[in-house]
Amino acid sequence: YFDGQIKQVCVMLLPVFFFFSMDQINLIINSSLCTYLGVGNVSNYSYALRFQNTFISTISLAIITVIYPILSELFYKQNSGEYREMLTTGTRVIIYVCVPLTFFLSVNAHSLIKMIFGRGNFEEKDVIITAAVFSVLIVSLVFLSIRDLLIRAFYIQKDTVAPLISSIIFGVVNLVLGFIFIKIISIKGLAISYVVASFLSIAYLLLKL
Repeated sequence: YFDGQIKQVCVMLLPVFFFFSMDQINLIINSSLCTYLGVGNVSNYSYALRFQNTFISTISLAIITVIYPILSELFYKQNSGEYREMLTTGTRVIIYVCVPLTFFLSVNAHSLIKMIFGRGNFEEKDVIITAAVFSVLIVSLVFLSIRDLLIRAFYIQKDTVAPLISSIIFGVVNLVLGFIFIKIISIKGLAISYVVASFLSIAYLLLKL
């Protein structure tokens, strides 16, 4: 019985490992694509992505911390109606918080980037480029926050494969569209491909629920 549990955990753990590896692979892909535009653009994109991730991790972590124990309890009580209702409630909370916040951050991107990063060798042109990228990337705030919630829901159901597939979808779409868009609209093309990829990844998870 004990060996069986270990085997089950290892089988479930493998997709989780690859899921988190995909995030790093996506970062490497985008950084590699940025090098075609010059070394400075790698830093600009990296700063914008790091700033965006700050809000994603903060918001999703706060909401998931509250909702995850409730979801777990409802699932193991086999109360599917209340389970889905709580998942819907969590999604709505994320939307209500993220949509106005996204608008505010996008409108004030230049001021925020300048205040946080605008010192030393980070010149005004870097502020402008980073702010432009951030104002697009931040649109994915609502998508990726919802994705984090949905992934936890799949983990509760002991399904670690669906999150991995969604991450692969994200990576493939991000790579293909990034390669295309970067030739058309430069560094902002990478940001747009990132947003589209994040939307498609949660679309897949919603279909699988």
